Amino acid sequence: MDKIYVQFGDPVFLRLKESMYIYADTWTSRLRSLMMELLPQIYNEVLKAYEASPVDYDYLIRRCKEMNVEVETEHKQATPIDNFNKVNAQLNNSQLVNNVRLNIGQNLPQATKVNNKIKATQLLDSLKNPTPNNDYNVNAVNSSVNSELESCNSNIEITNPEIIKAVEEYDFKTKPFKHQLVGVEFGLEVNRYLLGDEMGLGKTKQIIDLACIRKKLYGYKHCLIICCVNGLKWNWAEEIEIHSNEKSHILGCRKNTKGKYVIRDTKAKLEDIRQLGAGKFDDKYFIITNIESLRDTAIAQELSVLCDAEIINMIAVDEIHKCASNESKQTKGLLKLRTDSMIAMTGSPIMNSALDLYVPLNWLGYDRHSFYDYKNHFCRMGPFGITGYKHMDEIQNMLKYMMLRRLKKDHLKDLPDKIYSTEYVEMNNHQAAIYNEVLNGLRKEVDLIARSTNPLGNLIRLRQATGHTSLLSSTVSCSAKFDRLLELLKDYTDNGHKVIVFSNFAKMVELIKLNTLDYNPAVITGATKDRQGEKNRFMTDDNCKIIIGTIGAMGTGLTLTAADVVIFFDEPWTSGNKLQAEDRAHRIGARNNVQIITLVTKNTIDERIFDIVKRKALISDNLIDNLSCADITNLLNFLLF
Repeated sequence: MDKIYVQFGDPVFLRLKESMYIYADTWTSRLRSLMMELLPQIYNEVLKAYEASPVDYDYLIRRCKEMNVEVETEHKQATPIDNFNKVNAQLNNSQLVNNVRLNIGQNLPQATKVNNKIKATQLLDSLKNPTPNNDYNVNAVNSSVNSELESCNSNIEITNPEIIKAVEEYDFKTKPFKHQLVGVEFGLEVNRYLLGDEMGLGKTKQIIDLACIRKKLYGYKHCLIICCVNGLKWNWAEEIEIHSNEKSHILGCRKNTKGKYVIRDTKAKLEDIRQLGAGKFDDKYFIITNIESLRDTAIAQELSVLCDAEIINMIAVDEIHKCASNESKQTKGLLKLRTDSMIAMTGSPIMNSALDLYVPLNWLGYDRHSFYDYKNHFCRMGPFGITGYKHMDEIQNMLKYMMLRRLKKDHLKDLPDKIYSTEYVEMNNHQAAIYNEVLNGLRKEVDLIARSTNPLGNLIRLRQATGHTSLLSSTVSCSAKFDRLLELLKDYTDNGHKVIVFSNFAKMVELIKLNTLDYNPAVITGATKDRQGEKNRFMTDDNCKIIIGTIGAMGTGLTLTAADVVIFFDEPWTSGNKLQAEDRAHRIGARNNVQIITLVTKNTIDERIFDIVKRKALISDNLIDNLSCADITNLLNFLLF
């Protein structure tokens, strides 16, 4: 049995065979590269245990025993006096040491307190460049690293009997699929990990169930959900109510004078955080906020205090790939938050750059480099930026331990034919001002609208205001719903999916087309002359990634089974029309389950229409014709007030 003694500290020393000393000021890129060469068998475990929690030390010891390697660990703060004792790594395999000496090209002199830094600098500078098989061209990352990402722990099986028992004994409010059960078991096995399941596999439910089981097992007080897409706060609150018996609270959420829930300012959020610390929210297990809240230093600091005090025991960050800039205030705020259980969530882990993984790896504690060291270690830099990548095998090895990634195609038998989700968005002040202006005008004319020949037609401007202000204003151009649509299109197409986008309005279809030309969109509206040609282009051309159309023109009679994602930018009035539109993708010839997403602008007519369609109420022009003026007025009051 190999016997390896590992002692963690900073600055770092390695001692090999008594005669080999290596010094580094920090856990630097080159030292880590050397560790990969010297200790390939336990490299990932050493990296994981560095500056990690006691739980992770237990994992290190267990994993090394499984590999027939005995490990003793100690972690203490470095001091100038005991530098030589900070990290001792002794290998009994002399052949490995000789090979390392041969590769370095010199025998290493023993360092002294006076000259160790000088000698070490010379030593580290003499290390050879990585071998070619560790180098990746900038254009080849997707085919190399991402092939690993696509199957990372996809067939994992947890064998820990205590974990299996805990999951079996838990009373799930909604029945999980098999892959979701495995996801919960993985979350009980690994405290900090990246949940990278493909969109549509139910990551939200997995985290809710995991948090509830951890509360039952370990007495957790609160789980903090941080949404990197602002509108997802409402989705989480809704999903928590569906999948658990726990209550949730969105930081800063208050009822306004009209009885609607709205998110207030930073002052309200700080007030909630302080009440959380004082025990005023003990009945609210899930605390929800958006990543932008962490831009405020006081909010980030006070949440950090609650984490340190073990009032917040678990954190899940949803859509963490949106939190890409390491220099942003919100990212710096996030990196301050450390707790017992930490999960980064994304349905799009595929990298455009090795830098995309810096924030999740750093936050989870698997890579504690500065961004500068991280970039220099993994990126080849040229005069105009990144020209290629290196050491990508190290990222792959880290991900194999700390990432769970499953694909829909591998779990088709588990999943329903259609997977429904609702994406809530919130208007900014400019969009809300235009919406409220149109709304107030309609409220003043409710009686006139009720007596008109087309009552629902009078609401078109209001519905368009939730879609994009440019349809109503020549000076204001913004839309929370439009921004979210573009994000979803990028996420799904980057993951190889084709997408159908429906809207009720031809003007909106044209606006979406103009902003999605990179996807080579097909378009079908009432004005389209060659509908079959557009349909065929979408079905057969790999470069045509999306098709956009009105529900009236594209919602019936077409087979669009090349798509497995359907997005309703706005809804039809009837559930029947929506069902017909969904079935453009879900019909004979479909190879995959179909993800159906409805975009809803919070606190607008969108929510009321969504409620009508969800309850399958039969609202149509024909039905309106048969209603009394009083009934029509009641309907309008429901939609407008």
